Amino acid sequence: MSGSGSGSQRVRIDASMRQAFERNAAAALRRRSNRYLSGMAMSMAQYPVIGAGGLLGIHFWGWTPLHLLVLLIAGTALAIIADVARWLVARRSLLAEYQTMQADRLVWLLVAARRSGQEEVSGEHLRLKSPGIGLAADLVIGAVAIYALDQQIRSLGLDVAETVRAGGSLQLALIVLCLAPLAALVATLGTGRGADQGGHDELEFRAGGRGLGLLLVAGGLGFFGQDGARGLMLFMYSGTLIVGVLAMLGVWLMYREREWLRAHLAPGRSPPP
Repeated sequence: MSGSGSGSQRVRIDASMRQAFERNAAAALRRRSNRYLSGMAMSMAQYPVIGAGGLLGIHFWGWTPLHLLVLLIAGTALAIIADVARWLVARRSLLAEYQTMQADRLVWLLVAARRSGQEEVSGEHLRLKSPGIGLAADLVIGAVAIYALDQQIRSLGLDVAETVRAGGSLQLALIVLCLAPLAALVATLGTGRGADQGGHDELEFRAGGRGLGLLLVAGGLGFFGQDGARGLMLFMYSGTLIVGVLAMLGVWLMYREREWLRAHLAPGRSPPP
């Protein structure tokens, strides 16, 4: 392909890309199944659940910053653990099907370019990145952050266990919070990775930033102290909700791309991009 690039460099769509599209479009469409999209939606749902739960708690249930911090730590830790489990379950088959995943990625990049009237794609997005390193970073940095937060909470004389026991609404929120990553894990286990399953254009993991996010919360709490904890938590939960809404919008866009390609490949339609 001409103009190969990486990072933010744009790569012009050439004849070899168009030929690859012709070869692989039908199979990529088949792999982006309803089951795959529902699994993606379940995976992304954890973010608006965390964000909305925290905001509801502080505005309607009288939660303190400690309530919000407990929910944030639990939600982030559960999401990391669930994604690690999903990676361990799917890793072997994903690595074995790397070429298929690459082919699907190119198909959906060309679909997005065609829909927006562009003749170039992102060089960075042409190459798949394994989530393994990002997940390992989440585990290590997240563990350090949780330890730091635990020490800060203890230094303030706060009791997490007593807070959870005394907060019925917090207990309910924690139970609901557990369901989103567990449902995503079950969806991955149920979907499998057969030749006609799993939309290989995008791995279902959003790894690498969550542990760092917790570390930033620990740093912010240390800097602002207990007086600034409420504002910090409001900022974090509002941001998490916004990210979650954007992630769900991304799943909807994937559905729209699939329907566009389905119509595009119908008999009598125009030639591929």
